[in-house]
Amino acid sequence: MSTQITSPPDAAEAQRRGHMAALAVVEQIISTCPIVPPSASVTCYDFAPEKPRVEVHYTSAAGMEALAQMLSATVTTTPFGPDDPRPYIEMHSVMAGVPVRAYALLGIPTPAVAMPDPYACAWCGITRLPHGRQDAKGVGGHGWVRPSDAQILARMQARRAARRGGVGRG
Repeated sequence: MSTQITSPPDAAEAQRRGHMAALAVVEQIISTCPIVPPSASVTCYDFAPEKPRVEVHYTSAAGMEALAQMLSATVTTTPFGPDDPRPYIEMHSVMAGVPVRAYALLGIPTPAVAMPDPYACAWCGITRLPHGRQDAKGVGGHGWVRPSDAQILARMQARRAARRGGVGRG
């Protein structure tokens, strides 16, 4: 003989399910987005377990654009504050029923001349021919390392944005 429980789940179980739904969304973002975010957080309060949410933090416009394209969302760029002109990029979407907010606070673009060549070393930004053996903080001594496709694209986009005097699609 078996019994079926017909009572609603307790609050802890509902909160647990909310966390699992949000974690599944983070897993999907990390496994499919071409640029992996440096951090992602999941929130599911005990007073609203049916409303989990995900926040994703990027440090580049390229990461935000990649995620926005994946989620078919629109990215907005505004100054960070009235006295802080740094670009603040934000995006809102819903994935598998879970609200997703992504954001990035960028630095003020430097002139294109000061930016590394798109095909410069992935670790230190020095071009291949004069590179030789270099010492970079956190990496140590290294030879020229080919940048990733995402890094090349991000460098090209940053140089293009600096030439136009702005960041992103404007």
